Amino acid sequence: MLEARLSSGHRVFRGAPRSGISLIETAAAMSACVILLGATLTALIAVQHADRRHIGDRNSRLGTAPLTDRLRDDLHACRSFAWNESERTLRLVTPTGGQIVFARTPGRWLRTDSAGLETTYRRPAGQQLRVEPAAGTSGDLARVQLYANQRAAAGESAERASTELVVEVGRDARLLAK
Repeated sequence: MLEARLSSGHRVFRGAPRSGISLIETAAAMSACVILLGATLTALIAVQHADRRHIGDRNSRLGTAPLTDRLRDDLHACRSFAWNESERTLRLVTPTGGQIVFARTPGRWLRTDSAGLETTYRRPAGQQLRVEPAAGTSGDLARVQLYANQRAAAGESAERASTELVVEVGRDARLLAK
């Protein structure tokens, strides 16, 4: 170590340059990383919430949320299905041999089960239903698309909004077959 004297008579020691980092520097770096990680996670959660809100808003504009939920549940529970393009009807065969029919009527979708119970779902003007493939049995994947041309504001082009389900047919049929 080198020793030096100041004009006031105090001694000042100068040592070799240090080669490590102090505990305070480590704590400061760790706290900066925690702050950055917290800000990143907060932004990620905000984006996820916005995405969920956007999907919910789109489905409510289309009026498809209750219909898509019911379609998904019925396709999961059915043994087979058939789509009739000309009549615009979807016929599902349940594990007990009954039928569920989704039919397009003016201003609504009508769901009728084998017991004769009818349930209606609001259908916005221009809303269509498309099912691919036209028929299937348990284990097949069915692609169901509800789409409608949205009204555009002045100066904007019309947007074709759609909701698409990809469903494994009969996934829950074994649970309901009893």
